[in-house]
Amino acid sequence: MLFYIYLGTVVAFNAHTVVDTSPAKDQVYVFSQTVFNHGDGYNNATGVFTAPVSGVYVLTVHLCSLPNKYSHIAFVKSGGSEIVKGLIGDSSVHLCHVATAITTLTNAEAVWVQCTHDSGTSLYADSYRLNTFAGSLLQQMHG
Repeated sequence: MLFYIYLGTVVAFNAHTVVDTSPAKDQVYVFSQTVFNHGDGYNNATGVFTAPVSGVYVLTVHLCSLPNKYSHIAFVKSGGSEIVKGLIGDSSVHLCHVATAITTLTNAEAVWVQCTHDSGTSLYADSYRLNTFAGSLLQQMHG
């Protein structure tokens, strides 16, 4: 006999396929193909995840660049605060990079991945390399 114990709210999303692979400064990366969206927090038209409950979340972005193309990126929360930022790219090969952030989000607070610099960005994707944005609730917070 199999028993399941409900431990709390489940919130998780995973999306891929960047709409604009050469974004301008301050442009949000929109991942248009939603694979999983439990809790309906991710909007694949805007690229924004809005927390349906307050809690601690883990967020991950996986981006692949063309040779000699670089992207300055950041996870940005409502109000404009940057959680994690970085530079992706390589001078000679197609390269994929992963950035991860763990942060608290209050109910209805939003977070997204944003281009932070005009740098000739050019992302790349093929059957082996997908650009993705994913996240999940680690622990719900009450009060």
